[in-house]
Amino acid sequence: MSPSVSCLVPVVVTYTANPSQTAAVIADASFQINAQDEVDRVVYENEKDVLKRIRVIAAGRALAGITPEIMADLGRFDPRTFRIPSSQFTQDVQAVFHHVMKGESFQDDNGVLWDGISQKPSLLITDMFMADVAAPMRELYQLKTYMYWISFSAALTRAFGPLAFGGQAQGFLEECHAIEADPARKKGRSFVEIATQVCSSSCL
Repeated sequence: MSPSVSCLVPVVVTYTANPSQTAAVIADASFQINAQDEVDRVVYENEKDVLKRIRVIAAGRALAGITPEIMADLGRFDPRTFRIPSSQFTQDVQAVFHHVMKGESFQDDNGVLWDGISQKPSLLITDMFMADVAAPMRELYQLKTYMYWISFSAALTRAFGPLAFGGQAQGFLEECHAIEADPARKKGRSFVEIATQVCSSSCL
């Protein structure tokens, strides 16, 4: 069976050498039309037949939840529970992913009906922001996975580096909990206030 690829972001993978290969692009439902337009745009005129093998599927509405107000207050959310994308979005995308992997017919989040196909994806391409979706799917379906960072390199360290290097991953929550447990260091602050200040001071 020829390989198939599933993309959790608007990434276009075209195959001209093997006409039996396919791609499923899983795009935010609010962005799906734009993603489809981009797929149509980048395919050369003499390769338009490849479009029949690229399915741009709408799943979840993360963009609707990323408002200017939320982004402005990003530093004041509780890091223990706050997720971008949201848990609901992750579940919505995973539901579509399961349908694709099981070869089932389904309706996507823009109401488009998709027929099931027997050709299961063997490769997953995603960005780091979709890790909550991609990591469990990779483990469950044993998919080869390419994950990439779409921002500048300093932001990677900031988001995923250890506290000692200005990051918010290893050691960050532990330091916040340690401060919260020590009245002398807590100084009446809430956990969110502590986390905000630890985050700010780790930039220095």
